[in-house]
Amino acid sequence: MSFTWIAFGVYSIVRKAFDESLLSFIMPLLTQFLGVQDTTDTNSVQQTINSYFDAMNAMLTQIEIESTVMAVAYTLIMLALARLILYMSVHPRIDVISRTLMNAADDIFHFLVVFSFVFFVFAWLAHWSFGPDKEAWSTYQILINTCFQMLVGQFPFGDEWTEDVLQKVWYYTFTFLIYFVSVNILLAIIVEAFLRVKAVNELNTSEINAAADLVALLTRHVLGAIRGWPSNRDLLRHLRLHAMSASDVTPLELKCSRITCDFPSQFSADQLIDFYYNLMGPDILGSAGTLIREKQMMRLRDVRFVMSLFGVRASRVPAILACITKLQATCRMMMARKLVAKKLQYRRKVEGNRQGSKNAMLGNGWFSEETQPGRRWLQAPVREGVGSNPTGIIINFLK
Repeated sequence: MSFTWIAFGVYSIVRKAFDESLLSFIMPLLTQFLGVQDTTDTNSVQQTINSYFDAMNAMLTQIEIESTVMAVAYTLIMLALARLILYMSVHPRIDVISRTLMNAADDIFHFLVVFSFVFFVFAWLAHWSFGPDKEAWSTYQILINTCFQMLVGQFPFGDEWTEDVLQKVWYYTFTFLIYFVSVNILLAIIVEAFLRVKAVNELNTSEINAAADLVALLTRHVLGAIRGWPSNRDLLRHLRLHAMSASDVTPLELKCSRITCDFPSQFSADQLIDFYYNLMGPDILGSAGTLIREKQMMRLRDVRFVMSLFGVRASRVPAILACITKLQATCRMMMARKLVAKKLQYRRKVEGNRQGSKNAMLGNGWFSEETQPGRRWLQAPVREGVGSNPTGIIINFLK
């Protein structure tokens, strides 16, 4: 295709530079006509007539060449337009026309089968019925043109007295079946295909505005040259080879890969991941990447909070955070020691109360070893750590 365009361009330039124009044939012919002084001179008249026909033949040849060149140029322009539509597949939003037609191709084909049959039957019926009387239906070429004009809304209606009943019935039927029904069915097929394509585009989380994609592509090339990133082709090869892997893509994986090993350091790989994250958003992150990003955002919020609270630079924030962490650990240790001391104090108090109650009951002679099972009821839960004794339950809880 490109070679054809180049060859046609070179031919057009050469023809423009060296071929003679039509004026080069007309001007000498006019000079020769005006140079005839005596019309009775047979030789002079015959020579002028011969020159006239020679010039006419040359001009007809030149016109045929121009028509051929125009037809070739017309074909090349149409092919270039088709190629341009195919090139639109580089972006999902620009590729709407071609993907809509491809999506609706099957339905359009079956629609055209029925439509062509009905359309040509109507055209033949009009030619057979009205062709002898109406110029618009006189030949097949003219009637196809007339039917197409009616298809786009230009109706060749004449005065009422010039059209009989059969022609009016034909007009009404053609208008209803072809203009209203068939055309709207075709539009419905195309609109439905367009909605399907649009739904697929909305589910595609990797596509953004075409202008933003173009700016991002240029930025990617510039930053890749500065920071030593691998090419998009190598990155795509790596992703395709690891497409079946369940793990997320990490900077360390890109740095250690045999395909994308052009990174000068792991920090450069981190910058590439951050570039695509800032461009695409959190949709490109997996579960592990989401957790890492949440931790990074929490750390960033902490840094900003410390900077706003103490009014310091970002370089001093890690030291301040380390001091705050040590202070928190110390406070937690002191609180834990206080809680342990409280529990021990409460446990001693409960054991003292329990021992005093038992001594008081034994001193008064309320229970004996042989006859009172209450002593065993008090002692067993405490020794075993289980049972229904409330005192044992409290001690067990404090343990």
